[in-house]
Amino acid sequence: MNEKDGEIKKITKKEAPKIIFFVFYLIFLLYLFFLLTDFRVPLFIIVLLLLFLLLLVIGPLLNGLRKSYYSRLFPKKGKQSSEEFKKTPIRKKPPDIRSQDIEFEYRKPLLRTCRYCGMTVANFADKCPQCGKPIMK
Repeated sequence: MNEKDGEIKKITKKEAPKIIFFVFYLIFLLYLFFLLTDFRVPLFIIVLLLLFLLLLVIGPLLNGLRKSYYSRLFPKKGKQSSEEFKKTPIRKKPPDIRSQDIEFEYRKPLLRTCRYCGMTVANFADKCPQCGKPIMK
């Protein structure tokens, strides 16, 4: 309860179930603590487990469950009305790559053959690596 300017804030009907649930949850966590200590679980593990369980429940209680997690993550991607759905443009289907003709010719050949010895040589070579004679371009 907050005191502000001498006034005490009253608990509303929405807050009362949350407070009662939280008290019972703390009692449950206390019982779980004693249960785990009886089984001789290390104290560090018990504290981590209880802290995780406490935060797991406190988060939604403090934030309230007004909106779903998805709507909080993506606020603009809510449900579309039928009018908005009609206004969205229909994406055209990309052309099918499999039906494309892939026959083409290179402008320059990548490989050549030596006129003197017949060895296959790269296009950028000036002389044949086997016979040493110049390659005509």
